[in-house]
Amino acid sequence: MKKNLLLILIGIAFINGGCSYNNEDDQIVKPEIEEPEPDPIPEPLPAEYLVALKQPNSFILKPGENITIPVIKAFAVWKVYEEITKRQPSRNAIFSTTVLWQDEPGLISKVSLNENKKEYSVITVQAANKKGNAVITFKVDNEICWSWHIWVTDYDPDNQINGRTYTWDNNDDGIIDYVWMDRNLGAETNGNKLTKTDSLAACGLLYQWGRKDPLPGDRTFRYTTANEPPNFDSRPIYDMNGNVLPETGLEPGNGVYTLPTDADKTTPNLIKSINNPLVYLRGVDGAYSDWFASEFSDPDDTLWNREEGKGIFDPCPEGWRVPAYKNELHPWNGLAESATPYSRLGVFPYAGFRYTYNNGALKNSGFQTYLYTATVNKKANALCLTINEDYLGVIKPKSDVTTRSTALSIRCVRE
Repeated sequence: MKKNLLLILIGIAFINGGCSYNNEDDQIVKPEIEEPEPDPIPEPLPAEYLVALKQPNSFILKPGENITIPVIKAFAVWKVYEEITKRQPSRNAIFSTTVLWQDEPGLISKVSLNENKKEYSVITVQAANKKGNAVITFKVDNEICWSWHIWVTDYDPDNQINGRTYTWDNNDDGIIDYVWMDRNLGAETNGNKLTKTDSLAACGLLYQWGRKDPLPGDRTFRYTTANEPPNFDSRPIYDMNGNVLPETGLEPGNGVYTLPTDADKTTPNLIKSINNPLVYLRGVDGAYSDWFASEFSDPDDTLWNREEGKGIFDPCPEGWRVPAYKNELHPWNGLAESATPYSRLGVFPYAGFRYTYNNGALKNSGFQTYLYTATVNKKANALCLTINEDYLGVIKPKSDVTTRSTALSIRCVRE
């Protein structure tokens, strides 16, 4: 009896004593975690904006003819890049248009804007009976919001009038990979006459990688690689009234001048490039000298080359584009020697370039040429073609790389 009572007392003590276990004592209490707000889904672009984004940034215009240009692309692009620009042109502002520059006085005889339809307005450009290049601007409240290159030429690559095109197989599989123009973008001739004057006229214009607006090339062939003194003496350009717009180097002016992108860190470089088509934007070294990258944005590899094809800022006329790598090879692969003065793809004049590390000064005209592709590498540099003579006088083109701020020639291919 005593034994049974003792067992009962021990059992009660075990239940109520210090060895008892409370399941709530060791529970892990998880703090309530607020689910992050999902990123807002951007509103889809209106259908007319999607169409406008595919419109070209340059137009081929025959001497004496006219063309109409819709301004809606300006509104579409600013909408696409609204996260960077933080603003859009006002549809209710005062619109205007002008000739920013032309490389032949009187090349554009008239430019006018029908501003009664807001973003659906159009610019009409009338060319004189001359040949050359011009840049037309669209202004909103006197600020340049977009611009177009007008290439006045009797060359018609679609019908091969006053020139020709070249087909090219870059991997030797018997399939045509490219159809090339026979001249650089903006060139007056294809250079086949092989004279000094003709070769200079065949040089065309120079472009920073990813920008749509051209810069004029050298005034004459320098036949030297010297960096000093910096050559800020490009081919003369003129305003609508025929006044010369001199190149001013590092000093602001009405012609071409260099603007280091880190000089103003309050404005996105994209806006600088759109507002100032004649400015050479020198990128900072830490950003691989990319004019686009800044505190506001990383490098943009799609400016000239998107997955679906031609980029929004591609400078070539409708139906044409800056060549991109294909078959994991550069576009000119197979073009061995003698690319200049004549090759299986025509003449490649020694146009030189504008050099990043010389503050955008002109360099190497008469000695060397570079031509851009729309492709970039993993180090954020742009891929290009270099053509020059070696120490034995042999002309050898080769695949190369350069910083995106450098301004090179462009040879367009059919889309």
